Amino acid sequence: MSRKLTLTPTSLEALRAGKISDPENPGLSIEVLGSGKKAWKFSRRLDAKTVVRASFGTYPFRTISAARAWAQAMNGQIEEGHDPREVARRETERLAEMEHQNAIEVAARQADEDARAAEDRMTVDAAHSLYMIAVRANDHKTKRKQDRAGLAPRTIVEKEAMYRRNVKTPIGSRPLASIVEDDLLDILEGMKDHAPVQANRTGAELLVFFKWTQSLRARVHRFGLTHNPAARLSEVWNVERKRTRWFPREEIKLFLKALAPEEPVHRRALLLLLLTGTRKDELIEAPSAEYSDGRWVLPMERAKSHQEHPIQLGPWGQALFRTNGKWVVPSCKKDAPQSEGWSTITMRVQKRMGTISGFPVVHWTLHDLRRTFRSHVDDFVTFKVAERMLNHKMGDLEERYNQNRKAESMAAGFLEWDYRLSEMAREAGVADILGVPPITTTVAPRPMTQFRIA
Repeated sequence: MSRKLTLTPTSLEALRAGKISDPENPGLSIEVLGSGKKAWKFSRRLDAKTVVRASFGTYPFRTISAARAWAQAMNGQIEEGHDPREVARRETERLAEMEHQNAIEVAARQADEDARAAEDRMTVDAAHSLYMIAVRANDHKTKRKQDRAGLAPRTIVEKEAMYRRNVKTPIGSRPLASIVEDDLLDILEGMKDHAPVQANRTGAELLVFFKWTQSLRARVHRFGLTHNPAARLSEVWNVERKRTRWFPREEIKLFLKALAPEEPVHRRALLLLLLTGTRKDELIEAPSAEYSDGRWVLPMERAKSHQEHPIQLGPWGQALFRTNGKWVVPSCKKDAPQSEGWSTITMRVQKRMGTISGFPVVHWTLHDLRRTFRSHVDDFVTFKVAERMLNHKMGDLEERYNQNRKAESMAAGFLEWDYRLSEMAREAGVADILGVPPITTTVAPRPMTQFRIA
Protein backbone atom coordinates (compact mmCIF):
# COMPACT_ATOMS: atom_id res chain seq x y z
CA MET A 1 0.00 0.00 0.00
CA SER A 2 1.06 3.62 -0.59
CA ARG A 3 2.60 5.42 2.34
CA LYS A 4 1.87 9.07 3.06
CA LEU A 5 5.41 10.26 2.51
CA THR A 6 6.82 13.08 0.46
CA LEU A 7 9.30 12.59 -2.33
CA THR A 8 12.67 13.62 -0.94
CA PRO A 9 16.11 12.08 -1.38
CA THR A 10 15.99 10.98 2.27
CA SER A 11 12.61 9.25 1.97
CA LEU A 12 13.64 7.53 -1.24
CA GLU A 13 16.92 6.29 0.25
CA ALA A 14 14.96 4.85 3.17
CA LEU A 15 12.36 3.16 0.94
CA ARG A 16 12.86 -0.61 0.97
CA ALA A 17 9.44 -1.94 -0.13
CA GLY A 18 6.07 -0.76 -1.43
CA LYS A 19 5.69 2.61 -3.08
CA ILE A 20 5.36 6.33 -2.37
CA SER A 21 2.89 8.54 -4.24
CA ASP A 22 3.73 12.15 -5.02
CA PRO A 23 1.15 14.45 -3.36
CA GLU A 24 2.07 17.27 -5.75
CA ASN A 25 1.51 15.39 -9.03
CA PRO A 26 -1.51 13.08 -9.37
CA GLY A 27 -0.63 9.67 -10.74
CA LEU A 28 3.12 9.86 -10.02
CA SER A 29 4.67 7.31 -7.67
CA ILE A 30 7.91 5.46 -7.07
CA GLU A 31 7.79 1.73 -6.48
CA VAL A 32 10.34 -0.80 -5.23
CA LEU A 33 10.66 -3.65 -7.73
CA GLY A 34 11.48 -7.25 -6.91
CA SER A 35 15.06 -6.58 -7.92
CA GLY A 36 15.32 -3.83 -5.33
CA LYS A 37 15.41 -1.06 -7.92
CA LYS A 38 13.12 1.93 -7.43
CA ALA A 39 11.06 2.66 -10.54
CA TRP A 40 9.03 5.74 -11.40
CA LYS A 41 5.44 4.90 -12.33
CA PHE A 42 2.47 6.88 -13.59
CA SER A 43 -1.18 5.80 -13.44
CA ARG A 44 -4.16 8.05 -13.94
CA ARG A 45 -7.62 7.65 -15.44
CA LEU A 46 -8.25 9.48 -18.72
CA ASP A 47 -11.93 8.64 -18.98
CA ALA A 48 -14.40 6.00 -17.85
CA LYS A 49 -12.77 3.33 -20.03
CA THR A 50 -9.13 4.32 -20.22
CA VAL A 51 -6.38 4.30 -17.62
CA VAL A 52 -3.05 5.78 -18.69
CA ARG A 53 -0.08 3.83 -17.31
CA ALA A 54 3.56 4.57 -18.04
CA SER A 55 7.09 4.13 -16.65
CA PHE A 56 9.97 6.61 -16.47
CA GLY A 57 13.04 4.60 -15.53
CA THR A 58 14.62 4.19 -12.11
CA TYR A 59 15.84 6.41 -9.30
CA PRO A 60 18.44 7.93 -8.90
CA PHE A 61 19.17 7.77 -12.68
CA ARG A 62 15.89 9.66 -13.13
CA THR A 63 15.86 12.43 -10.49
CA ILE A 64 12.85 13.60 -8.52
CA SER A 65 12.66 16.88 -10.44
CA ALA A 66 12.86 15.07 -13.79
CA ALA A 67 10.12 12.65 -12.76
CA ARG A 68 7.87 15.49 -11.61
CA ALA A 69 8.40 17.37 -14.87
CA TRP A 70 7.52 14.21 -16.78
CA ALA A 71 4.36 13.67 -14.69
CA GLN A 72 3.32 17.31 -15.05
CA ALA A 73 3.52 16.98 -18.84
CA MET A 74 1.44 13.80 -18.72
CA ASN A 75 -1.16 15.42 -16.46
CA GLY A 76 -1.37 18.47 -18.69
CA GLN A 77 -2.22 16.29 -21.69
CA ILE A 78 -4.76 14.26 -19.72
CA GLU A 79 -6.48 17.38 -18.45
CA GLU A 80 -6.79 18.54 -22.07
CA GLY A 81 -8.48 15.23 -22.92
CA HIS A 82 -5.51 13.67 -24.74
CA ASP A 83 -3.94 10.26 -24.16
CA PRO A 84 -0.21 10.95 -23.54
CA ARG A 85 0.69 7.60 -25.09
CA GLU A 86 -1.09 8.53 -28.32
CA VAL A 87 0.57 11.96 -28.28
CA ALA A 88 3.96 10.28 -27.84
CA ARG A 89 3.22 7.82 -30.62
CA ARG A 90 2.30 10.60 -33.05
CA GLU A 91 5.41 12.53 -32.09
CA THR A 92 7.53 9.43 -32.67
CA GLU A 93 5.95 8.96 -36.10
CA ARG A 94 6.54 12.63 -36.91
CA LEU A 95 10.20 12.39 -35.93
CA ALA A 96 10.57 9.14 -37.87
CA GLU A 97 9.06 10.81 -40.95
CA MET A 98 11.43 13.74 -40.54
CA GLU A 99 14.36 11.35 -40.26
CA HIS A 100 13.12 9.51 -43.35
CA GLN A 101 12.84 12.72 -45.34
CA ASN A 102 16.24 13.83 -44.09
CA ALA A 103 17.69 10.49 -45.13
CA ILE A 104 16.20 10.91 -48.61
CA GLU A 105 17.61 14.42 -48.86
CA VAL A 106 21.01 13.27 -47.60
CA ALA A 107 20.99 10.39 -50.08
CA ALA A 108 20.07 12.74 -52.90
CA ARG A 109 22.79 15.21 -51.94
CA GLN A 110 25.33 12.42 -51.60
CA ALA A 111 24.36 10.92 -54.93
CA ASP A 112 24.64 14.35 -56.53
CA GLU A 113 28.08 14.92 -55.03
CA ASP A 114 29.22 11.52 -56.21
CA ALA A 115 27.97 12.29 -59.71
CA ARG A 116 29.85 15.60 -59.81
CA ALA A 117 33.06 13.97 -58.56
CA ALA A 118 32.95 11.21 -61.15
CA GLU A 119 31.21 12.76 -64.16
CA ASP A 120 33.27 10.88 -66.68
CA ARG A 121 33.06 7.62 -64.71
CA MET A 122 29.32 7.68 -63.92
CA THR A 123 28.06 4.10 -64.08
CA VAL A 124 24.65 2.99 -65.26
CA ASP A 125 23.88 1.81 -61.71
CA ALA A 126 24.68 5.23 -60.22
CA ALA A 127 22.67 7.03 -62.91
CA HIS A 128 19.71 4.72 -62.34
CA SER A 129 19.83 5.41 -58.58
CA LEU A 130 19.51 9.13 -59.31
CA TYR A 131 16.73 8.41 -61.77
CA MET A 132 14.77 6.47 -59.12
CA ILE A 133 15.11 9.40 -56.69
CA ALA A 134 13.50 11.56 -59.37
CA VAL A 135 10.80 8.92 -59.91
CA ARG A 136 9.87 8.87 -56.23
CA ALA A 137 9.71 12.68 -56.23
CA ASN A 138 7.59 12.58 -59.42
CA ASP A 139 10.24 14.71 -61.12
CA HIS A 140 11.27 12.29 -63.87
CA LYS A 141 8.77 13.25 -66.58
CA THR A 142 10.21 15.30 -69.40
CA LYS A 143 6.93 16.54 -70.88
CA ARG A 144 5.09 19.47 -69.34
CA LYS A 145 1.69 18.46 -68.05
CA GLN A 146 -0.52 20.20 -65.53
CA ASP A 147 -1.58 18.30 -62.41
CA ARG A 148 0.51 15.30 -63.34
CA ALA A 149 0.03 12.46 -60.90
CA GLY A 150 2.87 10.56 -59.28
CA LEU A 151 3.42 6.88 -59.92
CA ALA A 152 1.67 4.32 -57.76
CA PRO A 153 3.96 2.68 -55.15
CA ARG A 154 3.73 -0.72 -56.84
CA THR A 155 4.76 0.84 -60.18
CA ILE A 156 7.92 2.21 -58.57
CA VAL A 157 8.68 -1.21 -57.11
CA GLU A 158 8.15 -2.80 -60.53
CA LYS A 159 10.56 -0.30 -62.14
CA GLU A 160 13.30 -1.18 -59.66
CA ALA A 161 12.66 -4.91 -60.02
CA MET A 162 12.75 -4.70 -63.83
CA TYR A 163 16.12 -2.95 -63.72
CA ARG A 164 17.65 -5.45 -61.30
CA ARG A 165 16.29 -8.41 -63.25
CA ASN A 166 17.07 -7.39 -66.82
CA VAL A 167 19.56 -4.50 -66.97
CA LYS A 168 21.84 -4.44 -63.92
CA THR A 169 23.89 -7.55 -64.70
CA PRO A 170 24.73 -6.86 -68.37
CA ILE A 171 25.48 -3.12 -68.19
CA GLY A 172 24.98 -1.85 -64.61
CA SER A 173 28.68 -1.54 -63.74
CA ARG A 174 29.68 0.04 -67.03
CA PRO A 175 30.21 3.81 -67.50
CA LEU A 176 26.98 5.43 -68.60
CA ALA A 177 28.72 7.31 -71.43
CA SER A 178 30.01 4.03 -72.89
CA ILE A 179 26.55 2.55 -73.55
CA VAL A 180 25.58 2.32 -77.20
CA GLU A 181 22.44 1.19 -78.98
CA ASP A 182 23.77 -2.32 -79.62
CA ASP A 183 24.19 -2.90 -75.87
CA LEU A 184 20.48 -2.25 -75.30
CA LEU A 185 19.44 -4.25 -78.36
CA ASP A 186 21.41 -7.24 -77.03
CA ILE A 187 19.42 -7.09 -73.78
CA LEU A 188 16.08 -7.02 -75.59
CA GLU A 189 17.13 -9.67 -78.12
CA GLY A 190 18.04 -12.05 -75.29
CA MET A 191 14.55 -11.69 -73.78
CA LYS A 192 12.24 -11.80 -76.80
CA ASP A 193 12.01 -15.62 -77.10
CA HIS A 194 11.22 -16.48 -73.48
CA ALA A 195 9.75 -13.18 -72.20
CA PRO A 196 8.50 -11.05 -75.12
CA VAL A 197 6.15 -8.95 -73.00
CA GLN A 198 8.91 -8.24 -70.46
CA ALA A 199 11.18 -7.30 -73.34
CA ASN A 200 8.63 -4.70 -74.45
CA ARG A 201 8.29 -3.33 -70.92
CA THR A 202 12.07 -3.21 -70.48
CA GLY A 203 12.57 -1.42 -73.79
CA ALA A 204 9.95 1.19 -72.87
CA GLU A 205 11.59 1.72 -69.46
CA LEU A 206 15.08 2.08 -70.98
CA LEU A 207 13.69 4.68 -73.36
CA VAL A 208 12.28 6.70 -70.42
CA PHE A 209 15.46 6.30 -68.36
CA PHE A 210 17.92 7.42 -71.04
CA LYS A 211 15.62 10.23 -72.15
CA TRP A 212 15.66 11.49 -68.56
CA THR A 213 19.49 11.37 -68.40
CA GLN A 214 19.58 13.83 -71.31
CA SER A 215 16.76 16.06 -70.04
CA LEU A 216 17.07 19.51 -68.52
CA ARG A 217 15.74 18.03 -65.28
CA ALA A 218 18.83 15.81 -65.02
CA ARG A 219 21.31 18.45 -66.23
CA VAL A 220 22.48 19.16 -62.69
CA HIS A 221 23.93 15.64 -62.49
CA ARG A 222 26.26 16.20 -65.47
CA PHE A 223 25.92 12.73 -66.95
CA GLY A 224 28.10 13.68 -69.90
CA LEU A 225 26.02 11.80 -72.49
CA THR A 226 26.46 13.09 -76.03
CA HIS A 227 23.86 10.73 -77.51
CA ASN A 228 20.77 8.77 -76.47
CA PRO A 229 21.40 5.04 -77.08
CA ALA A 230 17.70 4.25 -76.47
CA ALA A 231 16.32 6.79 -78.96
CA ARG A 232 15.19 4.13 -81.47
CA LEU A 233 14.06 1.42 -79.04
CA SER A 234 10.42 2.29 -79.72
CA GLU A 235 10.92 0.63 -83.12
CA VAL A 236 11.76 -2.69 -81.40
CA TRP A 237 8.51 -4.29 -80.38
CA ASN A 238 7.41 -7.89 -79.93
CA VAL A 239 3.87 -8.80 -80.88
CA GLU A 240 1.76 -9.26 -77.74
CA ARG A 241 -1.20 -11.59 -77.88
CA LYS A 242 -4.32 -9.74 -76.84
CA ARG A 243 -6.27 -11.63 -74.24
CA THR A 244 -10.00 -12.01 -74.88
CA ARG A 245 -10.83 -14.70 -72.32
CA TRP A 246 -14.09 -14.21 -70.41
CA PHE A 247 -16.78 -16.38 -68.81
CA PRO A 248 -20.22 -16.60 -70.43
CA ARG A 249 -23.16 -17.19 -68.07
CA GLU A 250 -22.90 -20.99 -67.99
CA GLU A 251 -19.15 -20.88 -67.43
CA ILE A 252 -19.65 -18.42 -64.57
CA LYS A 253 -21.87 -21.01 -62.90
CA LEU A 254 -19.16 -23.63 -63.51
CA PHE A 255 -16.60 -21.26 -61.99
CA LEU A 256 -18.79 -20.71 -58.91
CA LYS A 257 -19.17 -24.47 -58.41
CA ALA A 258 -15.41 -24.97 -58.66
CA LEU A 259 -14.78 -22.09 -56.28
CA ALA A 260 -17.00 -23.48 -53.51
CA PRO A 261 -14.39 -25.92 -51.99
CA GLU A 262 -11.71 -23.20 -51.71
CA GLU A 263 -10.64 -21.58 -48.44
CA PRO A 264 -13.02 -18.76 -47.42
CA VAL A 265 -10.40 -16.03 -47.88
CA HIS A 266 -9.66 -17.26 -51.42
CA ARG A 267 -13.36 -17.47 -52.25
CA ARG A 268 -13.88 -13.95 -50.97
CA ALA A 269 -11.07 -12.55 -53.12
CA LEU A 270 -12.14 -14.20 -56.38
CA LEU A 271 -15.81 -13.42 -55.83
CA LEU A 272 -15.11 -9.76 -55.06
CA LEU A 273 -12.92 -9.48 -58.16
CA LEU A 274 -15.86 -10.77 -60.21
CA LEU A 275 -18.42 -8.60 -58.38
CA THR A 276 -16.46 -5.34 -58.54
CA GLY A 277 -14.39 -5.70 -61.73
CA THR A 278 -11.35 -4.22 -59.99
CA ARG A 279 -7.75 -5.15 -60.69
CA LYS A 280 -6.13 -7.85 -58.56
CA ASP A 281 -3.73 -5.60 -56.62
CA GLU A 282 -6.42 -2.98 -56.02
CA LEU A 283 -8.53 -5.56 -54.18
CA ILE A 284 -5.85 -7.81 -52.65
CA GLU A 285 -4.05 -4.86 -51.04
CA ALA A 286 -7.25 -3.25 -49.73
CA PRO A 287 -7.45 -2.58 -45.98
CA SER A 288 -10.88 -3.27 -44.50
CA ALA A 289 -11.05 0.39 -43.40
CA GLU A 290 -11.75 1.38 -47.02
CA TYR A 291 -15.21 -0.25 -46.68
CA SER A 292 -18.01 1.48 -44.80
CA ASP A 293 -21.81 1.30 -44.87
CA GLY A 294 -22.02 -0.87 -47.97
CA ARG A 295 -19.54 1.25 -49.92
CA TRP A 296 -15.94 0.51 -50.89
CA VAL A 297 -13.94 3.58 -51.89
CA LEU A 298 -10.70 2.76 -53.69
CA PRO A 299 -8.44 5.77 -53.00
CA MET A 300 -6.63 7.48 -55.85
CA GLU A 301 -3.26 6.56 -54.32
CA ARG A 302 -3.91 2.86 -54.96
CA ALA A 303 -5.84 3.13 -58.22
CA LYS A 304 -4.04 2.61 -61.51
CA SER A 305 -6.00 5.49 -63.03
CA HIS A 306 -5.03 7.80 -60.12
CA GLN A 307 -8.68 8.69 -59.54
CA GLU A 308 -10.87 7.73 -56.58
CA HIS A 309 -13.27 4.91 -57.35
CA PRO A 310 -16.43 4.53 -55.20
CA ILE A 311 -18.21 1.17 -55.47
CA GLN A 312 -21.69 0.87 -53.97
CA LEU A 313 -21.86 -2.85 -53.24
CA GLY A 314 -24.95 -5.01 -53.48
CA PRO A 315 -26.09 -7.41 -50.72
CA TRP A 316 -23.64 -10.17 -51.67
CA GLY A 317 -20.70 -7.82 -52.05
CA GLN A 318 -21.46 -6.24 -48.67
CA ALA A 319 -21.59 -9.66 -47.02
CA LEU A 320 -18.23 -10.60 -48.53
CA PHE A 321 -16.57 -7.31 -47.56
CA ARG A 322 -17.52 -7.46 -43.88
CA THR A 323 -14.57 -8.56 -41.77
CA ASN A 324 -13.14 -7.88 -38.34
CA GLY A 325 -9.60 -8.12 -39.67
CA LYS A 326 -7.25 -5.40 -40.86
CA TRP A 327 -7.21 -6.62 -44.47
CA VAL A 328 -9.96 -7.70 -46.83
CA VAL A 329 -7.77 -10.58 -48.04
CA PRO A 330 -5.35 -11.28 -45.15
CA SER A 331 -2.31 -13.52 -45.27
CA CYS A 332 -2.34 -16.48 -42.90
CA LYS A 333 1.42 -16.10 -42.28
CA LYS A 334 1.90 -12.39 -41.53
CA ASP A 335 0.08 -9.15 -40.81
CA ALA A 336 -0.28 -8.22 -44.48
CA PRO A 337 -2.47 -8.96 -47.48
CA GLN A 338 -2.01 -12.29 -49.24
CA SER A 339 0.08 -11.10 -52.17
CA GLU A 340 1.45 -14.47 -53.30
CA GLY A 341 0.11 -17.83 -54.41
CA TRP A 342 -2.72 -16.63 -56.64
CA SER A 343 -1.48 -18.45 -59.74
CA THR A 344 -1.62 -21.71 -57.80
CA ILE A 345 -5.14 -20.92 -56.57
CA THR A 346 -6.46 -20.06 -60.05
CA MET A 347 -4.89 -23.19 -61.53
CA ARG A 348 -6.54 -25.27 -58.82
CA VAL A 349 -9.96 -23.75 -59.52
CA GLN A 350 -9.43 -24.16 -63.26
CA LYS A 351 -8.57 -27.85 -62.84
CA ARG A 352 -11.66 -28.33 -60.67
CA MET A 353 -13.79 -26.66 -63.37
CA GLY A 354 -12.54 -29.25 -65.85
CA THR A 355 -13.29 -32.11 -63.46
CA ILE A 356 -16.85 -30.88 -62.87
CA SER A 357 -17.60 -30.25 -66.55
CA GLY A 358 -15.84 -33.34 -67.88
CA PHE A 359 -13.75 -31.46 -70.44
CA PRO A 360 -10.62 -29.26 -70.32
CA VAL A 361 -11.16 -25.62 -69.49
CA VAL A 362 -9.32 -22.92 -71.41
CA HIS A 363 -6.68 -21.26 -69.25
CA TRP A 364 -7.75 -18.06 -67.50
CA THR A 365 -6.20 -15.49 -65.17
CA LEU A 366 -7.53 -13.23 -62.44
CA HIS A 367 -7.60 -10.31 -64.86
CA ASP A 368 -10.03 -12.30 -67.02
CA LEU A 369 -12.56 -11.89 -64.20
CA ARG A 370 -12.39 -8.13 -64.82
CA ARG A 371 -13.05 -8.75 -68.52
CA THR A 372 -15.96 -11.04 -67.59
CA PHE A 373 -17.43 -8.30 -65.38
CA ARG A 374 -17.16 -5.73 -68.19
CA SER A 375 -18.65 -8.06 -70.79
CA HIS A 376 -21.73 -8.82 -68.68
CA VAL A 377 -22.52 -5.34 -67.35
CA ASP A 378 -22.59 -4.20 -70.97
CA ASP A 379 -26.01 -5.91 -71.14
CA PHE A 380 -27.64 -3.39 -68.82
CA VAL A 381 -25.53 -0.21 -68.60
CA THR A 382 -24.36 2.29 -71.18
CA PHE A 383 -20.79 2.31 -72.45
CA LYS A 384 -19.74 5.31 -70.36
CA VAL A 385 -21.23 3.89 -67.18
CA ALA A 386 -19.48 0.55 -67.80
CA GLU A 387 -16.17 2.36 -68.27
CA ARG A 388 -16.72 4.34 -65.07
CA MET A 389 -17.49 1.06 -63.25
CA LEU A 390 -14.04 -0.16 -64.35
CA ASN A 391 -12.49 3.18 -63.28
CA HIS A 392 -11.19 3.74 -66.78
CA LYS A 393 -10.21 7.24 -67.84
CA MET A 394 -12.28 8.54 -70.73
CA GLY A 395 -9.63 10.50 -72.61
CA ASP A 396 -8.03 13.85 -71.89
CA LEU A 397 -10.85 16.10 -73.15
CA GLU A 398 -13.59 13.92 -71.68
CA GLU A 399 -11.89 13.84 -68.28
CA ARG A 400 -11.31 17.59 -68.35
CA TYR A 401 -14.80 18.75 -69.32
CA ASN A 402 -17.12 15.99 -68.18
CA GLN A 403 -17.05 15.85 -64.39
CA ASN A 404 -20.21 13.74 -64.13
CA ARG A 405 -18.94 10.52 -62.55
CA LYS A 406 -22.30 8.74 -63.01
CA ALA A 407 -22.41 7.85 -59.32
CA GLU A 408 -26.10 6.86 -59.22
CA SER A 409 -25.91 4.92 -62.48
CA MET A 410 -22.77 3.14 -61.29
CA ALA A 411 -24.48 2.17 -58.01
CA ALA A 412 -27.48 0.83 -59.94
CA GLY A 413 -25.16 -1.11 -62.23
CA PHE A 414 -23.22 -2.73 -59.37
CA LEU A 415 -26.51 -3.64 -57.65
CA GLU A 416 -27.92 -5.22 -60.82
CA TRP A 417 -24.74 -7.24 -61.38
CA ASP A 418 -24.84 -8.38 -57.72
CA TYR A 419 -28.39 -9.67 -58.23
CA ARG A 420 -27.54 -11.40 -61.50
CA LEU A 421 -24.45 -13.08 -60.11
CA SER A 422 -26.39 -14.13 -56.99
CA GLU A 423 -29.01 -15.71 -59.24
CA MET A 424 -26.29 -17.66 -61.07
CA ALA A 425 -24.95 -18.94 -57.73
CA ARG A 426 -28.46 -20.12 -56.81
CA GLU A 427 -28.85 -21.85 -60.16
CA ALA A 428 -25.47 -23.53 -59.63
CA GLY A 429 -26.58 -24.77 -56.19
CA VAL A 430 -23.70 -23.12 -54.30
CA ALA A 431 -25.37 -19.95 -53.02
CA ASP A 432 -25.23 -21.01 -49.36
CA ILE A 433 -21.59 -22.06 -49.29
CA LEU A 434 -20.54 -18.94 -51.20
CA GLY A 435 -22.35 -16.70 -48.73
CA VAL A 436 -25.09 -15.34 -50.97
CA PRO A 437 -27.58 -13.57 -48.67
CA PRO A 438 -30.99 -15.26 -48.57
CA ILE A 439 -33.90 -13.60 -50.34
CA THR A 440 -35.98 -11.71 -47.76
CA THR A 441 -38.83 -9.27 -47.80
CA THR A 442 -36.30 -6.44 -47.52
CA VAL A 443 -34.19 -7.75 -50.38
CA ALA A 444 -36.78 -9.07 -52.81
CA PRO A 445 -35.80 -11.04 -55.92
CA ARG A 446 -35.73 -8.96 -59.08
CA PRO A 447 -36.61 -10.22 -62.54
CA MET A 448 -33.56 -10.35 -64.78
CA THR A 449 -35.07 -8.04 -67.39
CA GLN A 450 -33.03 -6.36 -70.06
CA PHE A 451 -32.69 -2.63 -69.56
CA ARG A 452 -30.11 0.08 -69.95
CA ILE A 453 -28.84 2.15 -67.04
CA ALA A 454 -27.95 5.55 -68.48
